[in-house]
Amino acid sequence: MEERLQRLDLQELVRPWKEAIEAPPARDRVWLHGDLHPRNVLVQDGALAGLIDWGDVTAGDVATDLACAWMLFAYARARTLFLEAYAPPEQVQARAAGWAVHFASGLIDSGEPRHVQIGLSAMRRLAGAEE
Repeated sequence: MEERLQRLDLQELVRPWKEAIEAPPARDRVWLHGDLHPRNVLVQDGALAGLIDWGDVTAGDVATDLACAWMLFAYARARTLFLEAYAPPEQVQARAAGWAVHFASGLIDSGEPRHVQIGLSAMRRLAGAEE
């Protein structure tokens, strides 16, 4: 695990975190899934088929759920298309990247091998290293 973490460019992960903190806070609260990551997204024939595990549903900043972009999409172009389709303001995207850093670090810290891999992949993407 330590070897994997050392390969991450931590300086590049500080940038999205700082930008998220500096972004204006959300004014509107919306319904959120609250736990969007690849293990809770069902795909069939290459298309979204459903979402499971609604135990963390809550209301809050839409950026929280948009953080899934770094966990779900391996390619920068896919993340860009996802975010463009949603069309959030720049400050929402900044907060989403910050939430992604937060969630990815939690997944890595979980110790559960599949969650660790999701977290490490998201951190690489946030650092600008595509897979």
